[in-house]
Amino acid sequence: MAQSHDVRHLRDPDCPTLGRVVSLWDTQCGAAPYPRGVSARRVNPEIRIASRADTDEEGVRLRRVGADAVVSVSVAGGRRLADAMASPDLAQLADAMVRHGAPELLLREAGVVEHSRADGRRLDELRVTEVSGAVVLAVRPRPGKPYVLRPLPSTRVDARATLLVLGDRDALHRLDELVIP
Repeated sequence: MAQSHDVRHLRDPDCPTLGRVVSLWDTQCGAAPYPRGVSARRVNPEIRIASRADTDEEGVRLRRVGADAVVSVSVAGGRRLADAMASPDLAQLADAMVRHGAPELLLREAGVVEHSRADGRRLDELRVTEVSGAVVLAVRPRPGKPYVLRPLPSTRVDARATLLVLGDRDALHRLDELVIP
């Protein structure tokens, strides 16, 4: 595995994260992660860059240098604590969804690949829930476009569309058979 400061692997076609995600986690040295993000973007302009920010100001700086997503652990933790107090059942469901290794529900993006069974078909034709057991919560028609929540059964999905789905591991595996040729 490549070191966090080495961005050469982002050009490697065998790299599983090619064009996907680079995390700029280490923000302790102030400017240390920023050159990595700029370098990663130069090596692969399609890369998605995500980072943790400890302060609002740090989040602004990270976005300014190209981070696509910035997460504040303290804000996320505060929201999670409020959710646990206000809606304990919903918080328990969220915990079950993110617990690793549990046979619980998982939330996942599923990209539609060209020439797959899903390419060019409507959701009602695919019968996703009946065939796989997964539930389609949203559809993004193509990269860069917003998700359409609660898509209509007549929603057409083409190659490069992304489905946001909920299901257990088996259901998500069966869903792959629809979206991957």
